[in-house]
Amino acid sequence: MLDINWSDVISTIESVRTQLIVVGVALVVALLVTFAVNRRTVKDVSVRKFARSQTWIVAAVAIIAAISSMLFGPLSTMLSLLSGSGAPSEQSISRTGDLAVDIQREGIVLLENEGAALPLASDRVNVFGWASTNPVYGGTGSGSMNDQYPSVSILQGMADAGIQTNQNLSDFYTAYRADRPVLSPMAQDWTLPEPPASTYPDELIAGAREFSDTAVVVISRSGG
Repeated sequence: MLDINWSDVISTIESVRTQLIVVGVALVVALLVTFAVNRRTVKDVSVRKFARSQTWIVAAVAIIAAISSMLFGPLSTMLSLLSGSGAPSEQSISRTGDLAVDIQREGIVLLENEGAALPLASDRVNVFGWASTNPVYGGTGSGSMNDQYPSVSILQGMADAGIQTNQNLSDFYTAYRADRPVLSPMAQDWTLPEPPASTYPDELIAGAREFSDTAVVVISRSGG
């Protein structure tokens, strides 16, 4: 099951707090008038019915106005995005992009470069690991990535840097599985599709040795 982000829920409720108060007050007032206007306080039946009906009409108008204000006000962007008919504004995209960069900078862990392994001295590298052909760019839910945010794969990044990678290894991983397991509210597959060591053909390993004595191992998993 996917966890509910209660901070988002509370934030959404806060954005429509005024409208919710109006709805609550309208209902309370209508109920109070309904109970207050009774046989003891108002003898005339027609007057009693008129007072009650008018009270609920006014309450209904107030509630409809408050709900409309919510739907076309604070909740309009969220509803349009959920329905697929809307798109985030350029300002929102820019702000979230800057925030993502800040989070990445704060979350980076520096490792000791023992033996001067980096930068890579060789321009030919064996890239091991199924995730090298299907990297994880973000988590699920609000941390997921989509086509709106173009990303560069590990292999493409190496190619852009002038580093040649072992295509036979990439083909082996793609043949093993081309797509990453589905993670969605309707289906969750947390499988780590990594080929067992016993499935690596001897000629593939021999070819990797001939290709380069430098290797990079890619390990990744999806997270919520």
